[in-house]
Amino acid sequence: MPTTMHIPQELLRRVDVQAKTRNVSRNRFVVDALRRTLDGDERWSPEFLRALDALPGDEGMSRAVDEMLEAVRSRRASKRQSPL
Repeated sequence: MPTTMHIPQELLRRVDVQAKTRNVSRNRFVVDALRRTLDGDERWSPEFLRALDALPGDEGMSRAVDEMLEAVRSRRASKRQSPL
């Protein structure tokens, strides 16, 4: 359903940058963001996501993800570790 929204220029610029980074349309990015917010699936803090975005290249991101998964696994003392 077509809908008109008024989005501040700076926010729209940031949306466009993020959509391009994720290789999706502006519409898809906004719809996905609204779904995550309304469904309560926003699991990562904005600070964490900004830190990931600041890592250089895919190698830095991959290393950060590996470190994060290792930290999660090491803190699962009472649960059986499952492959992530």
